[in-house]
Amino acid sequence: MVVDFKLLDLVYLLTAVTGLVVSGVLITYQKPHLNRYNQLLGISLGILSMAIAIGFVSIAELFNSFPHLYRTGNIMVLLFMPFSYFYIRGVVTQKAINLPDVLFFLPTIFYIIDFAPVFSLSSEEKLVLVQTAVSKNGILAFDEGWLTPPWFHLYFRHFILLGFWLLQLQLLLSGAVKANLRKGNKHWYQWIWLYQIHQVFYLVPMMVYLVFDMNADIRWYSEKFAITSLLLLYFYLFFRPSILYGIRGVPSTFHKNERKTAAIATGAASKGLSQNHVEQVLNKIDHLMQSEQPYLIQGYSLNDLANDTKTSYWTLSSVLNKYHQANFNEFINKYRIDFFLDRVEQGDHQ
Repeated sequence: MVVDFKLLDLVYLLTAVTGLVVSGVLITYQKPHLNRYNQLLGISLGILSMAIAIGFVSIAELFNSFPHLYRTGNIMVLLFMPFSYFYIRGVVTQKAINLPDVLFFLPTIFYIIDFAPVFSLSSEEKLVLVQTAVSKNGILAFDEGWLTPPWFHLYFRHFILLGFWLLQLQLLLSGAVKANLRKGNKHWYQWIWLYQIHQVFYLVPMMVYLVFDMNADIRWYSEKFAITSLLLLYFYLFFRPSILYGIRGVPSTFHKNERKTAAIATGAASKGLSQNHVEQVLNKIDHLMQSEQPYLIQGYSLNDLANDTKTSYWTLSSVLNKYHQANFNEFINKYRIDFFLDRVEQGDHQ
């Protein structure tokens, strides 16, 4: 079978492939000093890229070759936004995924149950469904569900996506971003807002089209703009890796686990220091370094750190030696070197 690809088809394909590459890097390239929430963003972008790949199959009229992909794109669409929200929530609030977050996946589970009879069909039977939907212009109707009426899932999907988008917007407008993350993370702050704005083009045109019966051509062009802008955002990541790595104020998972292990060992070994006390001291130091950046102050000393953390000189010295395996000067210089390297990566070292 010879397929005549149009330019738009190739843009879809390039966006999907590029997104899967970016996703793979974010998921697999993990080191202790890197942003621990990159995996969540990687999962989100990977799922979105798979949705775009299925969109490519649709607009290139390849469902005859891949009938089992029919109606699976909506699963990807329902999944990518929760992980996008988890990423932004993690960076802003440092909150990891927990058991109650399973509730965010209920819409996806409901859709799978509703379309389970379709997913269980043979390739030949799905081809008949595809041809029927195309002939009556009903691809967007989602009228094969056994629990819901036609068009329900299109409305429901955009309602869910809008809810997650508003949750992300609330986080990005919160004081935590302005106070801790915006400072020293100029490129990340720009990228995350571009990513947030880009998501509007998945939501608003279709919602206006559904509610006000907008001209379908406007919706079509808006969706294509969303795909193209996403491709540009992917390329932006390649040229600005500091957007994703080394975000100030976001400790890595590995660092957190190491700190817990070290606290236990230090609590047993330190003279007169309990495990809880050591953990509190480590938390104070970590918070101060992230929020106040005292290592940028010329002549900053161990006495200054003791005053700022309201901890005794000898306790700080003991904890730094036992946990960080460094004296105060080595400890503070490491932060200064990391800060300089961050600025070099972001082009702000002049």
